Order: sequence, then structure tokens, then C-alpha cells
Amino acid sequence: MSGMSAKREGLSQGVNPEDGCEINIYSKICQIFRKSKSQPWFFSGRDDALSDIIGGIVLTAVVVAGIGMMAVVLLSDVPPAEIPVLRVDLADSKATITLVHSGGDSVYREDARIMVDGVDRTDDFKLLTDDGELVDWNVFSTGDWLVSSIPRDAVEEVQLSSIGSEVPTVIQALVSQPVSVSPPPIVYFTFSPTSGYVPLVVSFTDLSGGDIINRLWDFGDNSTSTDVNPVHIYNRSGIFTVTLTLCNAAGCNSTTDNITVFGFDDFIVNESVFVYGNRMIFEGDNVVGDGSTIVITGDLTGDDLNGDAKVGVSNIYIEGSVELSGSQVLGNATSPGILYINGSLSLEGGSEVYGNNIYVADDVVLTSGNIYGNIYTFGSFDFIGGNTYGEVHTKGSLSLTSGNVHDDIYIDGDLTLGWTPTIDSGVSIYYTGSISHPDWYSQDILDKCHHVDSVPDFSMPGFSTPPIPSARLDGWYSDHGYVSGKNLYSGIKIFADSYKRTAKSTDSAENIVIVAKTGDIELNKFGGIPVTGVLFAPNGEVIFGGSSFESFEGVVIAKEGFSVERGGVDVTFRNIENYIPNRDDFPWSDSF
Repeated sequence: MSGMSAKREGLSQGVNPEDGCEINIYSKICQIFRKSKSQPWFFSGRDDALSDIIGGIVLTAVVVAGIGMMAVVLLSDVPPAEIPVLRVDLADSKATITLVHSGGDSVYREDARIMVDGVDRTDDFKLLTDDGELVDWNVFSTGDWLVSSIPRDAVEEVQLSSIGSEVPTVIQALVSQPVSVSPPPIVYFTFSPTSGYVPLVVSFTDLSGGDIINRLWDFGDNSTSTDVNPVHIYNRSGIFTVTLTLCNAAGCNSTTDNITVFGFDDFIVNESVFVYGNRMIFEGDNVVGDGSTIVITGDLTGDDLNGDAKVGVSNIYIEGSVELSGSQVLGNATSPGILYINGSLSLEGGSEVYGNNIYVADDVVLTSGNIYGNIYTFGSFDFIGGNTYGEVHTKGSLSLTSGNVHDDIYIDGDLTLGWTPTIDSGVSIYYTGSISHPDWYSQDILDKCHHVDSVPDFSMPGFSTPPIPSARLDGWYSDHGYVSGKNLYSGIKIFADSYKRTAKSTDSAENIVIVAKTGDIELNKFGGIPVTGVLFAPNGEVIFGGSSFESFEGVVIAKEGFSVERGGVDVTFRNIENYIPNRDDFPWSDSF
């Protein structure tokens, strides 16, 4: 084989034919070291020996460095910085630049710049929170608004740039032509009730239109809320202006309305209240109160009344239950109003109740007695006997055993028939549930009973009475002519911790005002001496005792109630303004 052929063969096999070294990145080093075997480096006789050695070392360093760089690139876990992908719109925020994140990746403050006409204005943009506040921003995400005070009519271009990559990159450039956004909200709300007595619970409903970012209710009594449909309690009287303010990026709008909250003074005068307390024990004959109101915060039972007692008051509010028997009468036959019972009602004997509308929160049992007026019960109705002179509405079942039905009955439930009740001609019973009756039952009665899909709905009227207020400060009474003496004479005003008086022949008791700050007011044996005026015991009871007490006219307000311990006594209502015409002189405070 010739020398040229041998060289080609060596090249093709990756071996240098001159020195037997492989042809690769180390071939130069190989050649140098093979030459060094035949000649020492420093005594070689060749001038290029040293340069060959140095060149080999340098080449080795370069090769090693290159391998290291490739390893770093190939083996490193840190990816190159990515550029966020998102859509940003320019919103019209009352002539200022506002950026709207419309979707995509989040942008972090440390990796971004906001350039306005080539100038870095990043620090001029603030994040609009859900509460309508502007705060420094750290991240810009979908739905966020970045608001500035930069006038948009002076701006040509806004750029959002990423500086997180090696080369700053413009994410999006916006020309100063805003996208269409919603106008400021159209504000409208309703509330119920619109007026009432302390404490007044009011429900508000926001019926506004448009995009809403921030909402603020101002109830006019130094209270606020950010709820959509709040419920608020007014604990003092007055006329309060309610303001609802709604904001979005386009601006804010407000609307107002007024709520009237009546206090205890208003309640006593407007409702003509003359007895207000926890209970009423009346062994007398008649309570006369045409157009007036009694409030009893507890129960009223037959044991509390004389067997023939007649409580002839137009409007009666009882927070507990009522049980009447004998010939007891509750309500005014000639001037009926509302009878509100927040418990059950039971009538026996010849007892009677009167009212245009009678509301019972629980069950009704009519054993024998009479109901005059429309009655609405949220419980069941057990009609055993007696008479109903008005419509009957019940949300529970009704059992009709006997008795006389003089007007229509509406049952949102089951009807049970027994024995033989009397149903007037033209009167019907409507029920939504099932009907049950004996097999032998009268077809004439069954023909008056009609199954229906629904009956007229009703609700218990909202009724809240303001709590009895406390007495005024002691100094107020002395400044207004009150005395603490025990003697009693007409026109006197007495203020004491408690007051007890047994009548003397020299006493007179017309147009009096007695305030017992912590205890009871007790008047005994005032036979032949008329008692008229205002009796106020915010923490006690008013008691008329003795065998000869005859009559009282006026107003009784006592937390623990009103007790007339003797028969033959008549009590007649008179509005408080007959005795104290100026409300500023009413003997109670504004606090409870």
C-alpha cells in the first residue's frame, strides 16, 4: 500500500496514520505527547516544541469549558423567563387612564412597567378594591382595574411591558381610545316598613341597575352597611334619611329616602294607650276604652278577670295567650279594632271577643262562646261549640264538631267533621287538604264543603311595642314641680321610689301624676274619691286596693302590670295629653 493510500485508510478509520492517534478533540494533545517520547521537551532540537505544548494546554482548557457550558444548559432545572399572555383594555374612567385586565395571565408589579407615551408611570397606577379604595398594586389579575389620575386626552399610547425576561418586551400597547364601559349605576331601593315604633326593624332591598363595584348604605343614624339587602334596627325615634351610594369605574350615584321612627311618646299618644304592662288583673266591672289601646306583655287568663268583667277596649295587644270563661268580654262591641294575640286563644262559657280583625299566632279552641269579627290563626282551629260571626282563616287543620257557622271558613289544611254543626245558608267551607266525617254524615253539610287548590293567604301583622322607658334623672322632677311627700291632693305631682296611700277624708286625687322610680304605686280605699291622672311605675305595679275603691280615669303605665283587686270598680281611658299637654313634660326618659 502506498503512503497516500495508508493516510486515507487511517483517516477513514479515525486514526492519524503518522502517529497512530485517534482523530478527535484530543488528537492534538496525543500528537504532542507521542513526539515527546522521542525527544525531551526542553532539549528537542525543534524550535516549536514548547509552543506545541502550550497550545495543547490551552486547547484542553477551552474544550473543558465548552463541555461545562453545555452541561449547565442541558441539565439546569431553571426555565427561561416567560412573557405573560393577557388582554388589557383601556376603560373610560371620567377622563383618566384606567387599565382593565380582561383575561389571561397575571402580571406582577416587580416584573412589569406601565409606559405612558414612553415615560414610566407605573407608580401612578393604583388597584381599585371591591370596597372602592385605591391601593398600591402587587399583582394585576383578571377582573382587576388599575386606575390613574393621568388625563387620557393628553395621552397617545399606553404600553404594558414585561421586564422579567432578558429583553424587556411590550405585552400590549393601547391607543387612547377607550372600550365601551357601563355608565355610573342607576340607584333605586325599597324598604319595609316605611315607618313604625321603636325598636323598628327595617328590611332594605337594592333594585339598582348597572355594573356595581362599590356599595354603601347610610341609615342616617350613624350606622352603615355594605350588604346588598341589609336589615337595620332603629333604636331611637326621629326622621332618618337613608342614602344608598353605588360606584363603578365610570363614577358614583346616590339616592335617598326617609324613614319615620316613632318613640314611646308617639306610641302612647297616637295609639291612645292607657294600660301598658306585663299583666292586668281586673276584679272590677268595666274597662271603658273606645278607640283606645291596651298592651299586655304577658298572658291574660280567666283567673285575671272578674267572671263578668268587660274589657271594652278597641285595640288589644297581648304578647302571650288568652283564656276566657264565664261572661268575660275582651274587645269593644261598638268600636272594634284589632285584637292581636301572640299565643293561643281559648273561649269557654259565654265569653266573647270583638275585633274587626283578630290575629292568633297559635291554636284556637272555641268550646262555647262567641267570636265577633274575622279571625286568622296560624295554628289549628278546634270548633267544638259556640258561634263565629265573621270569616275564619286557618293555616292549620280545622275540626268542626258542633256550634254555629255564620260566615265562610278557609282552611289551608284538613277538615274534620263531627256531630251536627249548623252552617248558615249561603255559607261555605273551603279546604285544601283531606276531609273526614262519619259515614252517616249529613249530605246537606257535605254539600257546603269544597275542596280547592288554594285559599286566600294571610300573614301575622308586624307589631312591635316600644319598651317602657326608664324614669328621668331625679333633678328633672324637682325642676318640674314634683314633690316626694305622702299627702295627696288634686293637681299634685309626686316622685318617689315607691308610693302607697290609704285614702283619708281630706284627700282629693283629680289630675294627679305619680311616678314610682323603682317600686309600686298602691292606692287603697278611695271610695267616694275619684282618681284621675297619670300613674307611671317603670319597674313596678299599679294597684288599686281596698273595699271601697270606685273609679279611675286616665293612664296607667307599669312594667309589672295593673291590678284592680275589688269588684264594682270602673276604669275609663283618657289620653295622656288631657293631663300633660306638652310632650317635653312627659315623666319618662328617652332611654329604655
